[in-house]
Amino acid sequence: MYESQKGEIVVAATGDSMIARPLAPFREPNFLALVELLRGADAAFTNLEMAVHRFEPAPAAASGGIWTAADPDLLEDLQWAGLTMVSCANNHCFDYGESGLMTTLLNLERSGLAFSGIGRNLSDARAPAYVECPAGRVALLSCTSTFDPASPAGEQRHDLHGRPGVSALGWSADHVVDSRAFEELRRLDEALGFAKRRARQAEMGFGGGGGDGPDRLRTLGHSFTRGDGFAVRTSPNERDVDGILRWVREARRQADWVFLSIHSHEHGANEEEPAEFIETFARRCVDEGADAVFGHGPHFLRGIEIYKDRPIFYSLGNLLFQNEVVPRQPTDLYEAVGLDGKATPADFYDYRSQDDTRGFTANAVYWESVVAELRLSRSGASEIRLHPIELGYGTPRSQRGRPVMAGRESAERTLRTAARLSESYGTRVATDDRIGVIELGPLE
Repeated sequence: MYESQKGEIVVAATGDSMIARPLAPFREPNFLALVELLRGADAAFTNLEMAVHRFEPAPAAASGGIWTAADPDLLEDLQWAGLTMVSCANNHCFDYGESGLMTTLLNLERSGLAFSGIGRNLSDARAPAYVECPAGRVALLSCTSTFDPASPAGEQRHDLHGRPGVSALGWSADHVVDSRAFEELRRLDEALGFAKRRARQAEMGFGGGGGDGPDRLRTLGHSFTRGDGFAVRTSPNERDVDGILRWVREARRQADWVFLSIHSHEHGANEEEPAEFIETFARRCVDEGADAVFGHGPHFLRGIEIYKDRPIFYSLGNLLFQNEVVPRQPTDLYEAVGLDGKATPADFYDYRSQDDTRGFTANAVYWESVVAELRLSRSGASEIRLHPIELGYGTPRSQRGRPVMAGRESAERTLRTAARLSESYGTRVATDDRIGVIELGPLE
């Protein structure tokens, strides 16, 4: 009776989108080919890493690095390009504080673009957005593990409003050190009075009083455990996990397809590896019913895992990277680098990149990525194709940041990177005429 009864869907998944310029005017064949790829999917996803307003709100005291803002008209360009659903849960959603977040909410609601990850209270921020498409009803849930302490949404009470904010996934780290380092940390903790301060706070009813012992110590804002060597172990906040998974189970009952977006800058032994707690969390989302997990945050690729026949993308890099042409920045940013009140945005961007010799602009890894094209069935992924894109590395600031289908050299380099990063998960990426194909085992 319904097309959705076939139990098949095609989804295009991308990484971070920092959009500051229109998309519709451009006509390069390799750009229009990318647009057709996005439009040809039943649903297409990106992480909208921008507040959405015309600078009506005041900037917050802190930001996700710079203060981002996209004109609301640019939401039409995202839709023109074929994108149907966006995550707003990231470290930039609170760049303009609560007022900026509420303005973003209103502009997104007017646009008709499906979005999740921010809300008027915690339940609103965690709740899925739903997209209707021929292949069935799609649910998108979004959260971030990288966030300003002021930005997490708060729950509604019978006697008090909830707090507008982001769906945050908290986490903790335990630092394992050898006995010599542990004893030095304990000596420092006592000599500088940190131990007495914690005891006094506990006596006054502020903060927890337990946790320390012969082999455990909390000091300098970190937790340390005595061990045989050195390591960092991370784990997600169980209360946040339980709250997010409650909505994953809700979406599983209310939609035909369920996707989870996670924004995370945190990493493991090196920046190319996701933090351990992200792997734990992503797998639990699949256990509870997610058909795929879309990771992003570091602005470059990370590995791909096929877990229970469902794909987990630990970072899809960038789709749009136009953070150098945001037209206004607050005084705080100029003063932080020694620029005076007469400085312009270009003065700051020039200082930050030192004429493209440092930072994002100096490294091609931030300007080469993939669009993942997924063909899914009820039993899992039946086909995953990786379409390499490039965003204008080496071109002037006025041009770079907009994606096009990658040329051969860039495509081959990107696919080699994707293959290398995915090896540790047992995922094999083959190449078929500049397109990556993930080798999938037989579905049960």
